[in-house]
Amino acid sequence: MLVDVTGAEVRFRHPLMRSAIHQSMTAADQRAAHAVLAQVLPDGQEDRRIRHQAAATALPDESVAAKLAATADRAARRGGVAAAVEALSRAAALSEDPEWRTERLLRAADFAVELGQRDTVGRLLDEAAKSGLSAQQQVKVAWLRGSFDEGLRQQASNATTLTALAQEVAAGDDIALAVRILWSAAQLCFWSEPGARVRQLVLDAAEKLPLDELDPWLIAIPTAARCCSSRARRTIPLRPRSPAPPTSTSSAIPE
Repeated sequence: MLVDVTGAEVRFRHPLMRSAIHQSMTAADQRAAHAVLAQVLPDGQEDRRIRHQAAATALPDESVAAKLAATADRAARRGGVAAAVEALSRAAALSEDPEWRTERLLRAADFAVELGQRDTVGRLLDEAAKSGLSAQQQVKVAWLRGSFDEGLRQQASNATTLTALAQEVAAGDDIALAVRILWSAAQLCFWSEPGARVRQLVLDAAEKLPLDELDPWLIAIPTAARCCSSRARRTIPLRPRSPAPPTSTSSAIPE
């Protein structure tokens, strides 16, 4: 017996058998099987249904691509970053609009950075570049390509470049991306010693971000920019402070 059948459930007795059967099927048979699974899945398994629909789709289909991209967001919120990369990569392949395809590839690369998958990031960014990139997307690609170099080399120039990129992106109203890029610059300041001037550049850029004064990023970025790891123990203040007033050491009561 290759499978156990219990009611409406069919279970393979061994996972290798499941994989062997799947790999022995033609592409058309695989798509047909995914289409059937998408139809019979019960309510409450919408993300699985969409993944099977995507696997059953041979040609670009924007409606399927959009639904699959939405599953990536939900997977990422649950901590399933690898699933988000896979879903966005497939959504990009199914995208009818070249702009949506590029954006989904960039988002997939962004998640792949979190997983430390340098090769995957490079492949996704190269694929995105084939369709042409907007100025904003070029900034994001430059940032993503440099994500694996934080704290390793050219600390001062890298932190300065990232700060300039963050300011450029913020001027284009993509505040969320600007914050993340500036956070990368602050991390460089933490893991290295770029110098007081570079640290102050990051601090000044953080203060100019249009964020609520209680936003956690306005604590995290300045803290990382001012402090440093054990490799470089030196900090600078966020703003020059006025000298504290002299404290009298006399206990006498003036007459």
